[in-house]
Amino acid sequence: MEFYEKFLKEKSDNLAQMLPFFSTHNHTEISNFRLRDCIIKLDELINRAIELGYDGICCTDHEALSGHVRLIKRYKDLKKWSSILDKYETWEELEQKEDKDDVKKIKKNMKWLEKFSSDFKLGLGNEIYLIDRPEEAEKIVKFYHFILIAKDAKGYEQLRRISSSAWEHWFKQGRMERVPTYKDELEAIIGDEKGHIIAQSACFRKGALVTTLHGQKPIETITNEDYVLNKYGKYEKVNFPTHRFYNGNGFEIKVKGVGDTLICTENHKFLTITNNKAQYYFKNLSEDNLTWIEAKDLCAIYGSSKHQLLLPVSKQYLSDKKVIIKEEWDNIALKETKMSHRVTLLPKTITITPEMMRFFGLFLGDGWINKLSAKTHRVGIAFSEKEFDYYYSFVKTLESSLNIKWSINYRKDQHKYEISSQSSDFYNFMYYLFGECDAYNKKIPNRIKNISPEYDRELLFGYLLADGYFRIREAKKINVNHSKEQKDFPETGEWVSASVSKQLTQDMFELATSLLIPCNITIAPERVDGKGTHHCEAYYLRGTGKVMRGIKKMRFYSHEDVNTLLLAAIDKKRFINVNNIWYKKMYIHSIKQINMNEIVYCLNNNSHSFVCNNVIVHNCLGSELDNLILRYLETNDIAYKKQIHHFIQWCIKVFGKENFFLEIQPCVIKQDEDGNNLPHEQAMVDQFMYVLADAYGLDVVCSTDSHYGAKEDAKIHEAYLKADDDEKASDREVAAFYETAYMFGKSELVETLSAFLTEEQISRALNGTKKVYDMIETYDLYHPTIVPTDKKLPPFKLRHIFKDWYDKYEYISKFAHSDDIQDQYLLYLVEQGFDHHNQWGDSTYHFATYDENGNIIEEHDKTVTQEEKIARINEEFSSFWQISERLNQKLSAYYVLVRGLVHEVMWKVSFVGVARGSAGGSYVCYLSEITQINPLKYDLPFWRHSSPLRPELPD
Repeated sequence: MEFYEKFLKEKSDNLAQMLPFFSTHNHTEISNFRLRDCIIKLDELINRAIELGYDGICCTDHEALSGHVRLIKRYKDLKKWSSILDKYETWEELEQKEDKDDVKKIKKNMKWLEKFSSDFKLGLGNEIYLIDRPEEAEKIVKFYHFILIAKDAKGYEQLRRISSSAWEHWFKQGRMERVPTYKDELEAIIGDEKGHIIAQSACFRKGALVTTLHGQKPIETITNEDYVLNKYGKYEKVNFPTHRFYNGNGFEIKVKGVGDTLICTENHKFLTITNNKAQYYFKNLSEDNLTWIEAKDLCAIYGSSKHQLLLPVSKQYLSDKKVIIKEEWDNIALKETKMSHRVTLLPKTITITPEMMRFFGLFLGDGWINKLSAKTHRVGIAFSEKEFDYYYSFVKTLESSLNIKWSINYRKDQHKYEISSQSSDFYNFMYYLFGECDAYNKKIPNRIKNISPEYDRELLFGYLLADGYFRIREAKKINVNHSKEQKDFPETGEWVSASVSKQLTQDMFELATSLLIPCNITIAPERVDGKGTHHCEAYYLRGTGKVMRGIKKMRFYSHEDVNTLLLAAIDKKRFINVNNIWYKKMYIHSIKQINMNEIVYCLNNNSHSFVCNNVIVHNCLGSELDNLILRYLETNDIAYKKQIHHFIQWCIKVFGKENFFLEIQPCVIKQDEDGNNLPHEQAMVDQFMYVLADAYGLDVVCSTDSHYGAKEDAKIHEAYLKADDDEKASDREVAAFYETAYMFGKSELVETLSAFLTEEQISRALNGTKKVYDMIETYDLYHPTIVPTDKKLPPFKLRHIFKDWYDKYEYISKFAHSDDIQDQYLLYLVEQGFDHHNQWGDSTYHFATYDENGNIIEEHDKTVTQEEKIARINEEFSSFWQISERLNQKLSAYYVLVRGLVHEVMWKVSFVGVARGSAGGSYVCYLSEITQINPLKYDLPFWRHSSPLRPELPD
């Protein structure tokens, strides 16, 4: 990609003054409907645009139109107040002649009214998720962002229909609500009525192992429900996985101490550091010291240019995890039986101790969980004959802390002891933590991870005692680089553990490296030795160091001893610290170029990074066009060029050429340690948009995809996005993804774009926004209140049970003789209810007043006469009739519809509450069975529910 020298501030200021800017892609608080996303309030969106001198602003929330009415109100208020200000020369004159409420609001909004122009425009749009229709919605893996803006009232009608269509396809994918818009439906809605909506466009080989919250997973099995480890050492939710067919050069990359070979396309990027000088040891570096390097440019040759890959090892510890309550494990594997009272029960609350963590480590090495039958179940661990006395001495302490009793079985022929427990409660507890605990599938349970560094050291120590050994490697001479030259190697220490569980070995590798104890993984392949003995594939964890070599398996170590010992084993020379995040330096063993002709896989997340085969790699922008461009630029594959062509041609066909714009966005170009500019995916896409614009005769617009109001609000926005009850939300990486997603000042926008666009391109993009501005008409969403009507009424016949009161009570008579069937049906429901609830005659109700302690202060009886009941019906009908006349629509239809909905829900879905809010004060609601509370019995007033003074639909 091309880079340019950024404009100086004076040039940016001058160019910004000459250019228009109508911001076409912005979000508000309404985008938070399905996911925390934006901190811009609705009014703030317009206020900030005025403050920055924009020509106007568009609201394009994520598949949501509900904020538009409030935005229009704010826009109309500003125009009204601005026109009032223009009429007067002095405040005194304004205050004398205008409404006091308007004067008060004008003074409050002077900050924006002083800069408000009558030419300022408000655009209403929607950011949809545009996809091809899938065979099964739940299997959609890509949701492409696409901006639609209504040009006029007809366009807004189309926008509403498109949004309604999308919500009909709503489904939940894990914790995320999905609302896809299918291309064929959008095309059908617009049909021949083009011109009312403006649109703008907003890998590894199978088997590569991605580090997730639940261990390593093959990359082809990753879904958008997975949380992957990113470059900051945090677990971050996957937006969506990706895959494509690739035919071209690839690379086999072997990393020392990892075991597996990583195979990727030649352009996939790795996070690296090249300077290995001692001056970097123990120092806190910045991200500028790190560089993204493509696989084809990685250097494995020794020297200052050699690239070292990185693995994040910093952890977030949660000390409250050491308390486990019984509700977590109770009955999880074995249910309670009639004999449960005879079974030894664990404490209801278990606080994990350092000794217990060491036991968990031993158990991961040599423990088992067996359920032989419904009555026979055991949790056990095995020790060699020589080690039994030592190990049993601290394992026995669990008898008192967990209230269990160990059984000891000596197997003389095997020279080992087995200790076990048949406690059902202990079985459930261990099953809750370790699961089936098959030797090939063992792993460190998430429940006991990351409690504290001290506890992690005990877990590692216990595991090494079970499945490891420690030894001194004597000094010796070895040949250097397969030559005859020999070199003296001093005495060193070594510790080794072995397991047939790949995941457990990986977990222990991650545990040790997080404690800054360097180690590596080697693999012993499956084989049959010379004696015919079959050996399974095994995974070895190896480390060196003088401290660890001195560990004696038969010596007693206290918790303090273990902590001191493993702290001393830290070797920071194998790690670097970047912005207080520790990374292990992963050394490249070899790189080999290969040919690839296969499907390759990747994923998309917000930090643009994830850990694959124990090294940090880059992820695969939001829109379909952006993704196709990146793939084409990466591979130069003609297939992607054809897909780009088909997508643009589809957009032109559906929206019309003059209504389809290509969108560019700002991004920050960063430099490496030598001051060289680093490529940025957004900048690459932006530059290619101009190629497409020239090829297809399209206009380019610049937008900022705003999610917060100003650059200095970035930390507030980040805190909001992470402020969720779900603990995973705190791991959400937002800084990189939303770095430029704010409302830029025009000069700042020009300066940022100048790093990778020419002056002519910048002018073209900002002038493009003026074209959108000119196309948008001013329209209003206001319409009179619409009373919904249930047109499918069942057959009915009025019995006129109140006919003796028609002359006295005008509105009961009006309903009885109305020409509108909704009025008649509501009266019919009241008649039915009057009989059903036995309202004939007088009714006496007992009333009492109570103090705060529930004692009766006063009580009395009240009689409601039949005449008062009829009068109450008339009072309520009077309100309904007068409001209907004011709205020019029948309010009775509203009550008939609500009654139908209540009965539909009551008898087909679930119970409905006896009443809600002021509706409990309506006698008509009670008689028509909308509510189940008789307001006369509780002396509830009607006026709170409905009044002719408030001509609106009651709540």
